[in-house]
Amino acid sequence: MSRRLRCVARGLGISLAAAGMLTACSGGDDPPSSATTSSTTSSTTTTAVPSTSTTTTTSPADAYPAAARPQTVAGAQAFLRFFVGELNRAWTKPAAGLISPLSDPGCAFCQKSESDANRYVKSNQHYDEAPVRFVFASAVTGAPPGQMYLRLTVDQVGAALVSSTGAVVQRDEKAKGDKSNVALQWSDGRWVVYEVEVP
Repeated sequence: MSRRLRCVARGLGISLAAAGMLTACSGGDDPPSSATTSSTTSSTTTTAVPSTSTTTTTSPADAYPAAARPQTVAGAQAFLRFFVGELNRAWTKPAAGLISPLSDPGCAFCQKSESDANRYVKSNQHYDEAPVRFVFASAVTGAPPGQMYLRLTVDQVGAALVSSTGAVVQRDEKAKGDKSNVALQWSDGRWVVYEVEVP
């Protein structure tokens, strides 16, 4: 039996008893050159129109849902919902490389979750359903500039980790209303998970 959201690191120091709850969340191609030809009895002249190109710059935030992009409480809540969805996708598909782009490099929980996804890929294992169900996230006061503290509530659905043949390797505990403290960091114009702390 195991719990999916189990990692305490980086000492966030979020005092939820004392903190006030703010809100709850239930490239373009070059165009072809054109030519004009004028002819006389003695010569032909060809004039080429200069080509123009458009460079499109992308960022990791482009993959975020539109609601998860603003640097607001609502944006942070939407990002956290998106992050939980990507965790589930990484473990059920399974797929590596989904969690790290959404995380601060120092996030221990994120590193462990990405490592789990890599292990499932290599061992041909996966969860038979999304193991974690997002319930809501509440913003909490006290975060330093550039960060957002959230109180995350999820349900652990009791999903099974299965082998390539469908044999059950392990089954998670089933629990409703599991709570975690989450710190998000605004970095390079987007939210990333700074750390997850389970009381």
